[in-house]
Amino acid sequence: MLLKLRYPVDYITITNEFKSNHQAIDLGWNRNYGGLNQNIYSPHDGIVVSVVDGRKNNLVNKNDAGNLVKIKHNNQLTTRLIHLLKDSIIVKEGNIVKTGDLIAKMGNSGYALGNHLHYNVYLNSEKVNPIQYTYAYKDQIISDNSKNKDQILYYNENIVDNYYIVKKNDTLSNIGNIYNISYQELAEYNDISNPNLIRIGQKIKIPIFNLSFILKEGSNGQSVKELQKRLNQLGYNLIVDGMFGRKTKKAVLDFQNKNNLIIDGIVGKETSNAIGWLYQSK
Repeated sequence: MLLKLRYPVDYITITNEFKSNHQAIDLGWNRNYGGLNQNIYSPHDGIVVSVVDGRKNNLVNKNDAGNLVKIKHNNQLTTRLIHLLKDSIIVKEGNIVKTGDLIAKMGNSGYALGNHLHYNVYLNSEKVNPIQYTYAYKDQIISDNSKNKDQILYYNENIVDNYYIVKKNDTLSNIGNIYNISYQELAEYNDISNPNLIRIGQKIKIPIFNLSFILKEGSNGQSVKELQKRLNQLGYNLIVDGMFGRKTKKAVLDFQNKNNLIIDGIVGKETSNAIGWLYQSK
């Protein structure tokens, strides 16, 4: 299962999104939350593989990344933190870092028109959209003015691991069918590289998503996917994309209306319990 990276700043405001000519996201600042030089933290456990320091602002060379730190988190994921403040980097190449460890301060070194953090994520050495692999933790603040705010993932999933013990003739696919989860998801969740190779007696972790917290329009993530799956089992035709948009809200409103619940389009305790109970009884 891929690591869930933490945003490398505590005040999250995306000022420039990922696109073909900008394969990163830029993170800005707020005077009330660290200001121009807010702290930059490690997105996850890892080893520092590259450090560049001592550079100033340079508006001549557009390819000048300025001061940076590159961290290898595992064999799949690497992150790079760019335009750091000169002489603020406190790690060295070869250092082991933990999630949330202080790395440096935000700056405008290299080719930068203003203070910001240019944040790259590499998956198997290819640049990917950081917003798809990075999560906002409970202690972080998200700006109302952030770009792509509705796409930001939240690290607040309430997951309880249940276990299935593999028996003779079991396959990952039929185990998945029992729990309404694909064999690909099970393989990823259990770090199984070859889904065709499981052994008798092996413990397979089954993610059970608890919908006891509030989901509403604008929510996203795996819990919304689980909600959409359950609604589809009840006759709705939703795209399972993990985005609580207008169509998901419309389905929730319809469900609430048909089941004598408060009709507000919000999935709180009563609605989630009703959805869960009806889903189990199908």
